[in-house]
Amino acid sequence: MKQECETLRGQIVHSPEQLKQKIEDLTKTVETTKADIAADEKKISQVQLKLEEMKKAEQVIYCIKQRLISTLGYTKMSCNIERM
Repeated sequence: MKQECETLRGQIVHSPEQLKQKIEDLTKTVETTKADIAADEKKISQVQLKLEEMKKAEQVIYCIKQRLISTLGYTKMSCNIERM
């Protein structure tokens, strides 16, 4: 019985307004954090797209270089460009 009373005392809210304010503050923090995460995910997606574009450009430059070398009579190297 005594332990049960102690447990219940720990659950009593002495200042409902302070608790309500704290919940509102935490809710705003969660919403802000979610918005920040969404913005970061969008940036990551954009960076990944740019990286893929750069990889394709790098592949094209490599092929042009190899064809130029081949045209000038140097060792011919194969070049495979994926369709973009």
